[in-house]
Amino acid sequence: MTLFRRARDSLGQFRDTLDQRWSFGNLLAWRCGFFRRHLRRFAGGFKIGYFPGRGRAGSFRGEFGRQRLRRSRTTAATTSTAPATAASSGAFGLTGAAGLRFRCFGLGHATAKMRVTGGVGKGIVRREAPARGPPGRSSPDSIQQHGSSRATMQSSPLRPGVPRASKQRIGWTHRARFLKMFATMPDSKFRQLVIALVLVLFSAGPLRAQALKQPGTGGATAAAKPSVKTYARRPNIILILADDLGYGDLGCYGQAKIQTPNLDRMAAEGMRFTSFYVGSPVCMPSRAALMLGQHSGHLNLRGNVKGGTLLPEETTVAQVLQSAGYYNCLLGKWGLAEEGSPGLPKLKGFDQFLGYLENKHAHDYYPSFIWRYDPVIEVDGKYLLPGNQDGAREDYVPDICSRGAVNFLRVFKPDQFNQFHPLFLFLSYTIPHANNEEGQRTGNGMQVPSDAPYATNDWPQVEKNKAAMITRMDSAIGGILTMLRTNAAYTNTLVIFTSDNGPHKEGGVDPEFFKSSGPLRGIKRDLTEGGIRVPFIAWWPGKIKPGQTTDVPAANWDLMPTFAGIAQTNAPKTDGISLLPLLTTGAQTNRHEFLYWEFYEGGFKQAARLGKWKGLRSAPDAKLELYDLETDLGEKQNVAAKNPDVVAKLEAAMKQSHTDSPQWPIKPQDQPAKKK
Repeated sequence: MTLFRRARDSLGQFRDTLDQRWSFGNLLAWRCGFFRRHLRRFAGGFKIGYFPGRGRAGSFRGEFGRQRLRRSRTTAATTSTAPATAASSGAFGLTGAAGLRFRCFGLGHATAKMRVTGGVGKGIVRREAPARGPPGRSSPDSIQQHGSSRATMQSSPLRPGVPRASKQRIGWTHRARFLKMFATMPDSKFRQLVIALVLVLFSAGPLRAQALKQPGTGGATAAAKPSVKTYARRPNIILILADDLGYGDLGCYGQAKIQTPNLDRMAAEGMRFTSFYVGSPVCMPSRAALMLGQHSGHLNLRGNVKGGTLLPEETTVAQVLQSAGYYNCLLGKWGLAEEGSPGLPKLKGFDQFLGYLENKHAHDYYPSFIWRYDPVIEVDGKYLLPGNQDGAREDYVPDICSRGAVNFLRVFKPDQFNQFHPLFLFLSYTIPHANNEEGQRTGNGMQVPSDAPYATNDWPQVEKNKAAMITRMDSAIGGILTMLRTNAAYTNTLVIFTSDNGPHKEGGVDPEFFKSSGPLRGIKRDLTEGGIRVPFIAWWPGKIKPGQTTDVPAANWDLMPTFAGIAQTNAPKTDGISLLPLLTTGAQTNRHEFLYWEFYEGGFKQAARLGKWKGLRSAPDAKLELYDLETDLGEKQNVAAKNPDVVAKLEAAMKQSHTDSPQWPIKPQDQPAKKK
């Protein structure tokens, strides 16, 4: 046991260093395809670690192989060049040599080696600490500092500057060699050390343990000890949000021109909502309603405003899930904070973030930078996109977010190596929002790498681009769903797809071309149905029966209590109700008495839905309009004069739901706000 403890302690610091280097943040930089397994078996060599990546991906691999026996004088001469030799020497009394070599390539490069050598009655432990460097190459200073020779630090011809294993090392290429070595090895302390090292590596736990914080701690720090907690096996939650996608923009909601086969299949395999509403007809208050579980009459953010941010005392759905043990990731558009404000994703429950902070920045699909937060590798700030520098357009942010989602699900999947840590992924696309500034310059604000598969269609170019954006997003979602279907770790995963408000008329787009509002009246910035009623699809194999359609009125502020119920935790007081009974049984046990909205651009407006009735007030002093949505979904016939009792109930509901706010005073006439 003494020998085992020595081996364990000698590897502990090295493992902790790697824990601090490697996290999801390293993988989000493009094409990372590794971390598929925590351990490899003996076939093809005794390898411990992670799969190599592709392209510019990082990779981690450990190889534990038998070295040629060296004479003690040769060993002493070799190890005497290491500055750290004296501090890490020990009298193990070994006969022979063993090598343990780890390599980390990609973002946050680290290289380490531990060699145990010696003669009879004495031994020297040489240890080279990990060295950080730029992506894809080792640090020359670190190589010199730790005395690595050219023989052991040769550059790979395929990746200049990246060290490769020395040709002097002989590894096991077959399991038979490993077994034969143990069968023929004499019973010695060297054999005991080999066994001890194997036991240490197999009991080490996942290298990403430090990236997973304890519930409620707000993220692990570099100095924290790796978590060994096994979390309750709760459902994973994936929320996919489109930006300005209309009720009629998907095939499963009646779209005839734009191809969305994957979302259509998702609806066929899950539940489709036909009366789902957002918190507001514009981005910022709609997203605030989703995150906080409140309708617009209670929000701090009731419109698109420069410098708008969530308040420190406001609790988001991500924080609720985080307190229940979920590991949270946000990819794409946040839209609820600016740099340095209290509403940053890292302060509102997200352990990882890559994307846009505020709305105007999110207009550009080819920005020179986006924002990235990863506390483990101490990344917090602007993340430059090299393909978009000096006016170039190579790095399309929605594609980056799609790849990041796949990588996140691959790396942090809730298996035994990740302590069955449940996940919350918020994939917030900017598709099909327009780049308003680009539209003003060129007349076409719909940015997309290619207009396929609509290039040959006889449509205006801006409409081709819009359709291509939606189909491109659909294809990416299809890839995510395929991964979930084929991965046993995600058999209990809820996926929700929806939009933040109705379709826009910006960037040169005409929403009538594709009938983006479907049978509804109005578009973005309207409190009529077309501005606030959106697609909503829930997919949960084994929990939601396929092919269901529900007309139960629901809203995005219902997601806070719904997700809290799934996570088996308590949510703060909200305006929402849990939709979990509806999702799992097809019947909603409790329903909203009414739904409420208010909007300030162009003057104060209010709307409410009470059962089949929709009330609409277009100005503070205007009379209430009333529509029967069962017979008049397009809100064309005002029946207020025939139903005064219903009008009275809706007026009482509006008065009850509105709370005064000094930031949002009610004025008879407001100037239209800038488009966000």
